[in-house]
Amino acid sequence: MRNGHLGMYITKRDKALFDYLFLHKIATVVQIDRDVFRLGDLPHVHRRIRTLVKHGYLKTTTTTQRGRPKFAYYLSDRAFQSFIADRTQRQWAQLKSDSPDHDVVLTDIRRRFLELKNLRQFITENAIEAELDCSKGLPVHAFQEMHSDGAAVYIAKGETFYIAIEYEDAQKAKARYAEHLAAYYVRNEIDCVIYVVREPSLRNVLVEVDESLSHDRNSKLFVGNLADVLNPKKSLIFKNSHKEIFQLE
Repeated sequence: MRNGHLGMYITKRDKALFDYLFLHKIATVVQIDRDVFRLGDLPHVHRRIRTLVKHGYLKTTTTTQRGRPKFAYYLSDRAFQSFIADRTQRQWAQLKSDSPDHDVVLTDIRRRFLELKNLRQFITENAIEAELDCSKGLPVHAFQEMHSDGAAVYIAKGETFYIAIEYEDAQKAKARYAEHLAAYYVRNEIDCVIYVVREPSLRNVLVEVDESLSHDRNSKLFVGNLADVLNPKKSLIFKNSHKEIFQLE
């Protein structure tokens, strides 16, 4: 597709990149090459991205990863309106990430979940809110009400589970966690919620809050450390306040 600028064409790969950035809100060049371009040639990826930025399809921001600032990219309104807007079921266009450091990590978390053989779909927050390509049967309105970071559709022993995914990189007040988890407990359409935490101390806070909510019923909260989740050599194992284990395969 030609975009009206002399010599500038939008390729199928560019359109795949626009979809990818809408779903994830933000990504680094390394993530874009890993998940979309798959070239192993970062200078080439940089050149194409710079061209898309120059012609108004992408915008640039920064994120901090492992203590170092990096450029990251997100979708412009022009690209959204041209290639995505007419496919969404709800008016939703959060194109710029409110929390770049948080959302860049979520991109890696989703990538890790997509490697699971029993996973049927991992829907990002933007896809949930826009109702874009959500699987049939997904209780999308429940996930919208919870503003979940993601939703996973997982099959185990022939049964379908709808799992909320949350990522925490900084500790909040216990009262906020209590309110949020209590809301998950009353939404029976969501089978459980997995929290991925950057700091192990966050797990202790979440477990303590959940113990007060689940002392007389099954716990819906399972927690895992980010370092373990992103380690491809480790199984995806999450534990709840009752010391039960949920292993995803």
